[in-house]
Amino acid sequence: MKIAIDTRRIGKKLSGIGRYTECLLRGLSLINSPNQYLRLDDAIAPYELYSLKNQLILPGILENQRVDLYHSTYFTIPFLIRKSLPCVVTLHDLIQTL
Repeated sequence: MKIAIDTRRIGKKLSGIGRYTECLLRGLSLINSPNQYLRLDDAIAPYELYSLKNQLILPGILENQRVDLYHSTYFTIPFLIRKSLPCVVTLHDLIQTL
């Protein structure tokens, strides 16, 4: 299985999301697994997470790379992502606002 993991938050002031993603990758590297991992970093997806380019271009990147699963370590996925592509979205915290 080819799994794409969005790693664009690593290195940007190493926020909680960046730290989580770094630890996730480190843990996955310790597992003896037949899976392949594609790191979606700024070289592959040089777009801001909320940008129109990310919404329009990232689904094509995932399609061209023949990804079987997309893991967004941030709480968003592109609207145009194909419906048949399984996605995992990590929600780091939920705060109820009134």
